[in-house]
Amino acid sequence: YLGPAPIVSEPPAPIATPQAPPEPVVAQAEIAPPVQTVSFPTHETAPAFFVQLGSFSDISNAQRLHGVARNRTNVKVVSVNIRGNDFFRVLAGPFDTKPSAYAARDQLARQGVASGVVVSAEN
Repeated sequence: YLGPAPIVSEPPAPIATPQAPPEPVVAQAEIAPPVQTVSFPTHETAPAFFVQLGSFSDISNAQRLHGVARNRTNVKVVSVNIRGNDFFRVLAGPFDTKPSAYAARDQLARQGVASGVVVSAEN
């Protein structure tokens, strides 16, 4: 107890009548890329190479990276199951040769997209 409350000589302000809340603004959500399965070439065809930009257990992280990279290169999100765990890989490509995949990886790294790893279709 600190003492009596002060005496207020002004009448309290009138209470405003409640109004209906404004309509919420709904932003159109960006359409998430579909998760694809990749059919890698057989040993009878030339090997294909990809730049793996990331691998995530949470698809939203893969979709976020896809959104950053899709304006710079051909990129897709693929689902893989490793030892019973689902992962979502973000792959750029395919590239016909390993040197072209490395060149694409270096260019994407310079653009600040990601420092990827070159993988072959056999991985």
